[in-house]
Amino acid sequence: MREPYFHFSTLHRSKSAGQDGYPSLRFRATMLCAMFIFNGMCCAAQAQSRDVSLPLISDLKIYQDVPALSLADSVRTRTASTNRAADDSHSPEVGYTFSMTLTPDNAGVWKRYRPDYDTWVLKVNSPGAYGMAALLTDVKLLPGEKLYVYNLNSMRTLVSDDVSDTGVWLTNFLKGDEIVIEFDVPVSNAKRGAFTIAGISHAYRDVFTAPATPNQSISRTQQEDTCYPCVEGTFWQDDRRAVIRIMVFRSNAAVVCTGALINNAERNQRPYVLTAQHCIGSQFDASRSIFTFNYDDLLCDGSTVTEDNALVGANYKASLYEHDFSLVELYTVPPLGFKPYYSGWDISDTGLDHVSCIHHPMGTPRKISLSNDAVTPSDFEVPSGQPRAPDAFWRVTKWDLGVTNGGSSGAPLFNLDHHIIGSLAGGGSTCSFPFNDFFQRLSQSWTPAPELDQQLKYWLDPRSSGIQTLDGFDPYETLNVSCDTAANFSAAEPMNLIPYASGKGYFSGYNSDGIASYAERFSSDGKKLLTGITLLTSSLNVHAPGGLVVSVNSGKNGLPEGTDLFQTYIPYIQMSQEVNYVGLHPYLEVEGDYFITYTMTYSEEDTFALAQAPWRAPATNTAYVKLGSGWAPMTQISPGGMGTSLGIEAMVCSVLPSGPPAATATEIDLYPNPTTATIIARLPLHGDVPFDAAVYNPQGRLVASYTRSFDNNLIISTEGWSGGLYILRVSTSSQTYSARFVKN
Repeated sequence: MREPYFHFSTLHRSKSAGQDGYPSLRFRATMLCAMFIFNGMCCAAQAQSRDVSLPLISDLKIYQDVPALSLADSVRTRTASTNRAADDSHSPEVGYTFSMTLTPDNAGVWKRYRPDYDTWVLKVNSPGAYGMAALLTDVKLLPGEKLYVYNLNSMRTLVSDDVSDTGVWLTNFLKGDEIVIEFDVPVSNAKRGAFTIAGISHAYRDVFTAPATPNQSISRTQQEDTCYPCVEGTFWQDDRRAVIRIMVFRSNAAVVCTGALINNAERNQRPYVLTAQHCIGSQFDASRSIFTFNYDDLLCDGSTVTEDNALVGANYKASLYEHDFSLVELYTVPPLGFKPYYSGWDISDTGLDHVSCIHHPMGTPRKISLSNDAVTPSDFEVPSGQPRAPDAFWRVTKWDLGVTNGGSSGAPLFNLDHHIIGSLAGGGSTCSFPFNDFFQRLSQSWTPAPELDQQLKYWLDPRSSGIQTLDGFDPYETLNVSCDTAANFSAAEPMNLIPYASGKGYFSGYNSDGIASYAERFSSDGKKLLTGITLLTSSLNVHAPGGLVVSVNSGKNGLPEGTDLFQTYIPYIQMSQEVNYVGLHPYLEVEGDYFITYTMTYSEEDTFALAQAPWRAPATNTAYVKLGSGWAPMTQISPGGMGTSLGIEAMVCSVLPSGPPAATATEIDLYPNPTTATIIARLPLHGDVPFDAAVYNPQGRLVASYTRSFDNNLIISTEGWSGGLYILRVSTSSQTYSARFVKN
């Protein structure tokens, strides 16, 4: 197995400040942070600027007073049993999608809750839902505008820089039976953006907990260990990183499946995902799918998972019902922080004695199934379905560890050489009957039809090299990222609560004066990558409603009054009593001073406070509070104007990711470069060669795409694009080219 590409260097103090010698920036190793970053909580890309605003959930009373729209009762009559007939396909519906056409013009309420923002908000509830999700289309956001989808358990945020060309935005299920869509528009904007709520999904199956089993003689934990074991040890860890949960939002249903990032013979980092045809069978399905990487039980105890490594949408490439395979290409190249691994494959039909399947049963965190028996060629027919191709499937006669379930469809079948040999089509395995699962045979799906959109070979071996096996690869393996933890308190300082001087509560959290927002200042020597934040919690009432809004602010005039670069919401009920880690998605490039802030929602009782350093010299102060509408150093309210530091640590890394996909050659002539409007790309192609072209920003996000079969000059209009660097990638059936240009 390969060594991790994150290297944690020897730690040191970087610089001192203040007459008492307390460091203004201290670096030290934190194994907790190392654990989280290696378990895939972070995603790598430079962040775009965020304008300062907090969602209404930061004020619990306002949140609770928002009027709610209740969905129809019909979904609550749909139970798991009514959908059980689909289980032979191992692709169950997990939710019902209510189709709708709601906009800020025909639904919800507009109100100026804050002086600088006009806010539109719509609350939707559906009693009995395990979770709820939103599908937004025709999304067009202007600079400074924000869209939030949230409830008391989770929050998703979209800003103008993140809107895809398709204008589609999906969310994973947010746990609970209520969801809020909020649209914030700066009052200074002469116009406002637009969007349509095209669907709200109600999860009537539990997509958060591993499926229950009928065996009541052992505990649920024991059942999960036996039926849905975690992917432990080192042998399958690379393969695990390739496995993706897929949520498909259809017109009236939400379907959960599994897929795998798969390598191609060019090794050019094209983000192909292999899954089942009954999961994604069209471009409509592909465009309304959300692909989640690293969806795991971080401690393998069912208590801590993250869905932040998610990408929306893909281009449909090929599928075939008779073989039940589907291949799509993600709109966005998975960045460094997703820790993507492109699985290898084998079409030789050898080495079949031991196999494994890594999958997302019922959409829950990744699990593994192992068989020590050889797989055999087989037919596979779906009851009441059209005939499948004969001998086009592998039969797993018996699982020795683990089984599959609804939601496992499309999951890769690996041999002991870590090569994909098939993907799950269906079967009947259960915890009490671990037999007879069927996987499409990759070798039989290679060229089952001459049409390019009905075969895998054209996409995975475009030059017709004839190779039978291909190893997987890590596109970011060669990067050497050195990471440290920065904090403004020394290891010798006791970090405790300090009672608030003028009443009840604390200086670093809930208090009788109602101070809700706090900040800690950090300094970076040169450009660094901020990947995560640790909050040292000293007081927490997990039963209190509401939660914490955590932000990273660029700072202005020495105060946290600049631009919010990152923002997330953490419900109190999900927080730990001692240490809470926040992974940044995407990573942020920081330089010089920046601030990490937190804003609490208040209830009638003590809710939350961080630890803080003992009072010390004013010059050593790095803590700030928001008094009314403005920020001030903590010294303005502390006894005798003393200084302190809050219990916040920042994980910073010294090497920035390269971002967009690597390519084999750079032979494209671009003119003019830089450009202000239109750029002409002269391509090194001969004759009328069909090609696909795509333009990415430095974060790997697709900005524009083109398909041509004539003319080697490609004219690209950059009207409406932000200024900065762009990457053009051109792919033919045999070659990939890339070039960079700048828009002024």
